[in-house]
Amino acid sequence: MAQIQQLENLPFIEYGTLTVDPVNNQHVYFKLNDSKTYLIELSEEGYAERVTRSFPTNSPYKRFRQGVSDAFKISTCARLKHIYRRQNVRDFASFCDSSRLRSIAPKVTQSVKENYRLVQKTLAESPVNGFGFRHLKSEHSDYYIAEDPTQESYCVPKKPIKDSVSGRSKEVCALSKELVALKTREEKYNFVAKVYRNRQALVKKAEESPAVCKSQIVSPSMVICENGGKDLHESLLKSYRRLTPSVFKNVCEFVAQQHSNNIILGDIKSENCVKKGVGEQVRLIDLDDMRPLTAAPLSLDLGTETLLTDNLFTKLVEGEKQAYFNADNYALLLTMMECSSFSIRHELDPNFLRVRPQVSVCNSRNTSSFSNWINKNILEPYRPAVIEFIKNPSVHTLPKSIFELMDWDNCQVTY
Repeated sequence: MAQIQQLENLPFIEYGTLTVDPVNNQHVYFKLNDSKTYLIELSEEGYAERVTRSFPTNSPYKRFRQGVSDAFKISTCARLKHIYRRQNVRDFASFCDSSRLRSIAPKVTQSVKENYRLVQKTLAESPVNGFGFRHLKSEHSDYYIAEDPTQESYCVPKKPIKDSVSGRSKEVCALSKELVALKTREEKYNFVAKVYRNRQALVKKAEESPAVCKSQIVSPSMVICENGGKDLHESLLKSYRRLTPSVFKNVCEFVAQQHSNNIILGDIKSENCVKKGVGEQVRLIDLDDMRPLTAAPLSLDLGTETLLTDNLFTKLVEGEKQAYFNADNYALLLTMMECSSFSIRHELDPNFLRVRPQVSVCNSRNTSSFSNWINKNILEPYRPAVIEFIKNPSVHTLPKSIFELMDWDNCQVTY
C-alpha cells in the first residue's frame, strides 16, 4: 500500500489566526498548525469567495498525502469557505480571538479525518498495475500513486487541452511547467508491462544524460514526461525560424554513446526533439523504440518512414544490423539539417515529399543545398564521406559518429 500518513500522525488543527493583507484587503490569510496557509479571497462586501491552500512542497505525491481534497470533495478549503461565506471576514478578523477560532477547529478536523479514512480505504482497495502504480480517480483529476515510496507519484488533470499536440501514437492530455502527460491515441499503442520491465533499466540509464527528458509510464495508456519545452516540429518548423546546429551537441554525443554500446534509438525526428529557452540545448523525448541491437526481432520498429529511404527500409526489414545504425545517423542528420536550413526543410516537407525516396532525399536536383550545409558544419576531412552517406545511406557508412564529425565551434545555419 502506498505510504499515506496514519491518522494518529496527522497534524490536526488546534488553533489559527486571521490576518488581513495590509496591501490588498481583499486577501485574508488563515494559518493553521498543519504547516499550511489558507488564502481567503474576499468579495467587495468582505465575504469569502474562494479559499486556496499553499503547500510546503511542489511534489504531487506529497500534496496528495497532505490533502487529497479534490479526490473526495471533502476539503478544508471548502469548509473554511462555508464558514466564512456569510461572515464579513474583514470585520470578523478585527475582533476575533483565539477562543473563537478554536471553536472552528473541531469541524475542520472532522472533515480531514473523514478525508483520510476514505483515502486509506480507497487505496487499500485499488490494485497495483503492472507499472507499480495505483490509479485513483476524482471528478477533476487522475492520481497515480506509486507503490514504491521512493518513487514519484502524479496528479493528471482531466481538463482537455485545446489544440493538443499529437504524434503517431500519443497525444498531450495535460501540461504544467514541470511535467507533460501523454496518453496513447489507440489501444494498439498501449504500453505492455512485461516489455516495460525488460526495458526499464535501459531507459533509466539513458535518462541520466542531460540530452534526454525523464519519463515514467504509469499505466498502459499514460506516460508522464519531464517538460523539456516545445517540440521543434511545432515551435520551429511551422514558423520561419532556424536553429544553429550546435544546439544538437548533447543529443549527438548521447547517440554516439548509445551506438558505442550497441543500442539504437529507432525514432529520431523533430517531433521527438524539444527545446526551452535561448541558449538551451535540444533534448530527446519518447525513447519507446530504444533497444539493444541484439534485441529480437529487430524489424518490428522501423523508425519514422519519412526519414528513411526505400533501400534502407528494405535492409531494416531484413534485419541487417548496420542498417539500424545508419538509420539513426541518417535521421539525426536530416533532423539537424531541417532545423537549420530553409532549403533542406522544404525538401523534407511532407506536402512536397509525398513518398519515401528510393535512394535518398538528396539527389542531383538539390545536392547543392546539402553540400552547403555539410561544408559549413562538418570538419573538412570528413565532408566527402558525409555527402556520400547522405546520398545513399543504405550503401555508405559514416567514418565516425556525428558527434565527432561536427565542427561544433563553427556551426552555421544555411539558407
